[in-house]
Formats: sequence, structure tokens, C-alpha cells
Amino acid sequence: EAMGMPRPADAELRTYHGRAVSAREVACAASHRRAWEGGLATGHDYVLFLEDDASVAGASGEVPSAADNRRGWARAWGTLQRQASLLAARGVAWDLLYLGRHRLACDSAAEGEALVVPGFSSCAHAYALSRRGMRRLLELPLQSAAMPVDELLPALYAPHPRADVAAWAREALRGTDPFAAFAARDDLVHQLESLSDDGKGNWPGLPSWAQLARSDIRPDLPPPTQPPPDRHRRRAPEPSSLPAAFAPNWPAADAAA
Repeated sequence: EAMGMPRPADAELRTYHGRAVSAREVACAASHRRAWEGGLATGHDYVLFLEDDASVAGASGEVPSAADNRRGWARAWGTLQRQASLLAARGVAWDLLYLGRHRLACDSAAEGEALVVPGFSSCAHAYALSRRGMRRLLELPLQSAAMPVDELLPALYAPHPRADVAAWAREALRGTDPFAAFAARDDLVHQLESLSDDGKGNWPGLPSWAQLARSDIRPDLPPPTQPPPDRHRRRAPEPSSLPAAFAPNWPAADAAA
């Protein structure tokens, strides 16, 4: 309510914010951190980060053609380029720019028609970071907290509904400004799991992310003879293979998930 949205049901709050961090989420956070390091090393002014289930497929229930996929990704990348150039021309420094997200609080207006200043939002399947944003993320004391990137990013620019995460973010940003965040007014990239009916990446009549990727990369490939393995059941890496920043809070009981 304090963030301008109706209060979620208690069960929903417990599901998303009242549980321990899973091994899968720690491993995913480690992957994002390594990607930030790689992105910063490129020397580019900004870098777009995509998770493996990011897609420009809409919610129509139809599999996009290879041409539609190419047009969708060209639109997403072109929008990012144009908006980054406009922000630079106006002298606006930014850290984070979402191309797709789950809105959990009210947005604020931003200059132009394509961007908004996001309220608290979830999901990190498609976001860009400026060089400053990548550097600031890598300078955070992540050794003191292991959390999903979906929760970390919004905690750096908006009040987090979980008190301990909000307190950690305030301390981590002490002496600096909150992250300067923007978001595409309309989602340009979607998370396939969020388009499903059952929350597990399954659509009645809509194929898996692997089939969508195949229509984009190799439209000549025949359909698989067996369904692709459930990506959620892949074994997480052992704690010793994770960066030290993520190892201390590794939930050993869930390591085989």
C-alpha cells in the first residue's frame, strides 16, 4: 500500500518474500554477477542482459515466426539504443533500464513517450546496465547477502517490501544515491514462464522456450522427438564453484534442487 499498489494477499507475500533463498536462485545470481563482470570488461557504454527464457513472443498463444522474432528483437535493441542516446544527449546518467518486468508498484512519468521511472518491479529476464551501473553493482557488499537478482535490482532504486532487504540496501547505498532506473513503458521482452497458465513454463497449445528459440535460430530444424528437459531441475553447482560473495549464505539443504 505504501508503494501505491493494493496490498498483496499474505499467502502471496509469504510465497515470494517470506522464504529462504534457494540454491537455484544463488546460482542464478552468481551467473548474473559474472555477466556484469564480463559486460564491464567489454568497455561498452551499456550492455543488455538476457536470461535464457527471455522472448519477444507475446501472450497471444501463437508461436512467432523467425521473421517476427527477428523484428521483435530488432525493436527491443533499437529502442534501447535510441533511449540510451536520448538520455546521454540530455545529460541524464542512468544505471538500470528494464526492457521487460513485472510491475508491483506504480510507475512515474519520465521524459519522452517510451520510458518510465519504474516503481518496485520484479524479474530480471531483460535489463540493460550502463557502465556506471555495472561498476556500482560489482562494488556492492554482496558477501553480506545472497538474494535473487529479481529482488536485488529493485531494492537499489525503490523501497523493498521485506524489511531486512530494504535495510541491507540502505546500508549498501549509504553515502551514494539510489540507482537511477528507467523502464520501457511497454514491455518489449517477456519472460516465457510469466506467460504460462500454471507458473511452470507450460502453455496450453504454446510450445516451450526451446521451440521458440529454434524458430528464431534454425527454422529448418524439425520438432524434437522428446520434450526438452525441465530447466528447473538442472542440478545447481556445488558451493565451492560459486564466487565467494555468494558462498556464505548457500542453503545446503536445497543444493540438489
